Amino acid sequence: MAGYNIPTMPSLPRRSPLLQASILAIGAALGLACEGSPPPDGQAPGGASGSSATCTPFPSCFSPTPASGQGSFVAQDGANKRAFTFQLPADPEGGLVTVEVTGKQLFAGIRVAGSEGTFVGASTSQGPTARMAFVGEPGVSYEIELEETSVTATEQSQPVSFSWALKSVVDCYEPNDTPQQARPIPLGAEIETHLFAGFVSNDWPSYEAHHDFFELNVDRPGLLRVTLQPGPVSIALELFSASSPEQPLNGAHTLDAPVTIENEVSPGRYLARFSPFVSLSYTPQPDDCAQCNTYRFTTELIHADGSGKADQRCQGDGGQGGASGQGGSAGQSGVGGLAGSSGTAGTGGIQGCGWNPEAGYYECGFSGPDPSFQAPIACPLGLNEGDPCGKITGTGCCDDEGGIWYCSDQQGQLSLVRDLCLGGQGGTSGQGGSAGQSGSAGAAGAPVKGCGWNPEAGYYECGFSGPDPSFQAPIACPLGLNEGDPCGKIT
Repeated sequence: MAGYNIPTMPSLPRRSPLLQASILAIGAALGLACEGSPPPDGQAPGGASGSSATCTPFPSCFSPTPASGQGSFVAQDGANKRAFTFQLPADPEGGLVTVEVTGKQLFAGIRVAGSEGTFVGASTSQGPTARMAFVGEPGVSYEIELEETSVTATEQSQPVSFSWALKSVVDCYEPNDTPQQARPIPLGAEIETHLFAGFVSNDWPSYEAHHDFFELNVDRPGLLRVTLQPGPVSIALELFSASSPEQPLNGAHTLDAPVTIENEVSPGRYLARFSPFVSLSYTPQPDDCAQCNTYRFTTELIHADGSGKADQRCQGDGGQGGASGQGGSAGQSGVGGLAGSSGTAGTGGIQGCGWNPEAGYYECGFSGPDPSFQAPIACPLGLNEGDPCGKITGTGCCDDEGGIWYCSDQQGQLSLVRDLCLGGQGGTSGQGGSAGQSGSAGAAGAPVKGCGWNPEAGYYECGFSGPDPSFQAPIACPLGLNEGDPCGKIT
């Protein structure tokens, strides 16, 4: 149930406003804009709705199956009633079903196939055509019963017809109605989704059918904050530990203003649950998806140090100092020896290249891919600075040598640019020694950012970024560690 709106990138020096507009136009040309709204996850899906907002579909988001149909018969006295059955596609989500009937004095009702009674009806008492709508559940068969009363006790006949069409709600987080189906989402993202459920019987859908669960993975102690924006209906928000999904840690509900809940948390898995706080309508006006119940929320982890940064990399060691200068040779016949040579400069470490979620492109000092997977992190091979941009946009990409490539306006032409993401500068050269003496050591380089998971080695190491993707090895160290202490739980 949800998604990211395509971000409007700020006008930064490295990317011209013209290029930013081009990137958005390319996104639209590639079909990145769709009905409704979706989003990220570290591996989370995003989605679209039946509304007209733009969204960025995720790879796991489905393409809705087009569905519509029609039927007709000629009503006569004694044969003026007919039932037709139609089934909605078995997509992950249903949508708004609109039915149009045509007759003279026609009464129509809709029910779940095989049941008694109806849950919505219409008649042509006000004209030859009537319309009705309801929220449909994927894979469910519905039955429409038509009764033309104008031919009763007459010898007349009356053509009767109907048609139906499904307007799908593309909700890329569905199914997420239970704690076991909770969809993981990245901290810091804004999620847009829906509380939406269709008829599976002639009774209104249960509140439980509208529950949305999202998983939040916390890798360090801090203050976990969830903010819910007001929407068309009042929605309840609750926060749980994943190990105790029936015991909320905190809760609130929206009326006409945003609400925020927050809890001090330790590393682990947490669940945010969203559910209706008021009665919902299930038979909206045709073509009106107010009952799609769109809502938006954000999550944030304020670190124990108060930084609140989404970037989870730490401060590493500086570059090594230059080697000492070589001592001068011995003096001959009272003549001083030659001065020692300078030491070599120390090397800097790799800072890291990754997705900047606020700017909406790849940048030095960040880590990990675009959570929507629309902009791959890995650069193709064979790039050369100054070449035409080709498929590389201002969004950029990262190479495996600590470099970032992006398309930039260079003197009126769009061409490829590469920045090297070095976290620290090398140490200075050692000073040459005076005659017969060693030179001094070079100074240490500037600190290098970057401590994270080395996927090949299977442990945390400087020069990398981000947590163990399996979450088996938390990135955050517990408090109170001292060098030389027994290892305890630190492996």
